Amino acid sequence: ETLPKGSNKIEWTSDFYVGSSGWKICKEKPLVVPEPDTKKCDEKLKGHKDNQYRGCQTRTKTGRKCQRWEDQKPHVHSYMSGWIVKSFGLHGAMCRNAGNLMRTIWCYTT
Repeated sequence: ETLPKGSNKIEWTSDFYVGSSGWKICKEKPLVVPEPDTKKCDEKLKGHKDNQYRGCQTRTKTGRKCQRWEDQKPHVHSYMSGWIVKSFGLHGAMCRNAGNLMRTIWCYTT
């Protein structure tokens, strides 16, 4: 069976009304992350493993286009929790070193 058009998840709930519980079909609101002001791009690599880089690079060294951090396609990831977004400046498709995983800035590619 498929979900109704525009719905993308099913979750268990008990909030239909007092004393009731069951499955509820939800429409998730897309996460909106504001685009950084490109006038404030700081292209200096700084911090441990460049984790404080806040530049505006949106392509890899080989020219591949970066995936937006708020997107889960084509690569699914868990970098959109509140403190991670704020700590690593994950906005749009900007290269970052989220989680200090690499030696320098990186991104998922499309």
